[in-house]
Amino acid sequence: MVVIAYAPPIFYERMDTIKDYEQESSAAGRIMVWKQAFKMAKDNPILGVGAGNFPYEFGTKYRPPGVPERGGLQWLNAHSTFFLALGEFGFPGITFLLAILILEKSVKSSISQSKTLKILGFLNVY
Repeated sequence: MVVIAYAPPIFYERMDTIKDYEQESSAAGRIMVWKQAFKMAKDNPILGVGAGNFPYEFGTKYRPPGVPERGGLQWLNAHSTFFLALGEFGFPGITFLLAILILEKSVKSSISQSKTLKILGFLNVY
């Protein structure tokens, strides 16, 4: 729920593309890869599979039967920063990423409120 609350508008645009994911191979592929990213985190909960290792690990250990190989790198990315962080850095990594995003959002909000109060205070004086 935290991810949805702080997701940028592009997130919602992308999610609209998977309404009928069974008919759209791109969306079905993303969901399959996200499930595998979660399996990576379950198998390696503390450290994940390691930074930059998602493509290799997917291609060698987590590629479901029937998914064709794609050259040297079996899969180029997780198609989601959140699932990539989950697979590569485990549960502490995704927690850290979410904490940074929440902190950044709250700092921006505080700065915005501070500027607004200063402007209102300035207008009140004059």
